[in-house]
Amino acid sequence: MNTPTVISKDGDTPSIQPSIKPKPIVDPYDDLEAEGLEENRVIENVDPFDPEALRADLDDDVDTLGLEELDIKVLRGKPSKQNFFRIRPEPAYQMIVWILKWEEDEREQIYLVNNAVAKLRLPEYTKRAVLYSGVTRLGVPFLWPVPVLDDSRNSWHVSAHNAAKIAYGRWIKLIPEKLLKAYRCKSPRVEMGEPKWSPLSFREMQKAAYGDYFIGDPDHIIVKKLNGEL
Repeated sequence: MNTPTVISKDGDTPSIQPSIKPKPIVDPYDDLEAEGLEENRVIENVDPFDPEALRADLDDDVDTLGLEELDIKVLRGKPSKQNFFRIRPEPAYQMIVWILKWEEDEREQIYLVNNAVAKLRLPEYTKRAVLYSGVTRLGVPFLWPVPVLDDSRNSWHVSAHNAAKIAYGRWIKLIPEKLLKAYRCKSPRVEMGEPKWSPLSFREMQKAAYGDYFIGDPDHIIVKKLNGEL
């Protein structure tokens, strides 16, 4: 590569100005190993709801997240027993994710957790769940995380997954039956027509619903509280 020649002010002797090569921009989490997290990392300009970063996969890949917010109304959690609803059946509108149940001041909230943070910082407190997307009869979109079935075969979780699959094709209400320890599906008495799905993409729905209920930072205050670091 040729270096530029700069003439001195008196015009006598040229001086050689070396070229300055810009430093390459490196993602600080590109080489993140599964053995631990380096401290004081800042993740910028990364979509926190990139499916490949949020998905709770079964391999050892470690992905990265940042944080963005989207000011659109999307409900979180199980539909009310007063509302009929439908679930989107397309694979692009559901995903297995990590969730954390956080209880504070007698209130319980469900957080979505980044794949890497769940594995490395919160393995004892997180569980995998299928994140279903749907819409109520009133046209309100929602995201509903249902824990993945394990060896215990929790009857509430089994009936919730069954209900979600029924709601792929018809409107239902979800009625809890405490004696059975399971949900019962109730169908409407009249034809309700086809659902009006939200125009949002699945990623946009996650941003809207969980913008304030997302743990993507290994130094998030909840992570530190659970690990006794505060």
